[in-house]
Amino acid sequence: MKTERIDFQTLSDGKVIVNKMHRDGGRDVVHSHEIKPAGFDLDAALRWCDENGYAVFRWRDEHGRQCARAFLDKPWPIRTTREIIQKRAELEAIWLKHFRTPEGAHVRHPIEQLLALDLAYAG
Repeated sequence: MKTERIDFQTLSDGKVIVNKMHRDGGRDVVHSHEIKPAGFDLDAALRWCDENGYAVFRWRDEHGRQCARAFLDKPWPIRTTREIIQKRAELEAIWLKHFRTPEGAHVRHPIEQLLALDLAYAG
């Protein structure tokens, strides 16, 4: 099976989940699921993806942990318009709850980073 998409998610203990997928009838199907140990060199893995024809998207989750998604050749959307709107609303609610003071005066995490996410491909 040809790996056409790879998702990387860093966990709180430093381990990294790696899901490799192929396309089947327009759907992404996981054909490999691995949990890499803490200390896994995610940057090296993403460089390999980039050097081997994958389009790489990187972001940090709501806890500041590094995540990435790599698409072979040209990226394709992983969410519909409705799912993108719903995901943005979820992220904004997290931001309001965790990163803004009750007075709204001092922001601990700029909302611009959230708004910059391309939720069709990443995030």
